[in-house]
Amino acid sequence: MKKISNATLTNREVETIQHLMQGKTNHEIAESQFATINTVKTHLKNIYLKFDVESRGQLIVLLNK
Repeated sequence: MKKISNATLTNREVETIQHLMQGKTNHEIAESQFATINTVKTHLKNIYLKFDVESRGQLIVLLNK
């Protein structure tokens, strides 16, 4: 997995990616972060923009290279 740079990602975004890579759903991520699903979706949207991808699948493929 590519090293996730904390310089460009917030701590919560890094945590969200870690959960995502474990195969967790948005609902499961929200529960583990004590956040709403909309908050998780916002984190994912920001992560997708930072990695220039359009989906969870593209992000996972990119991070597994």
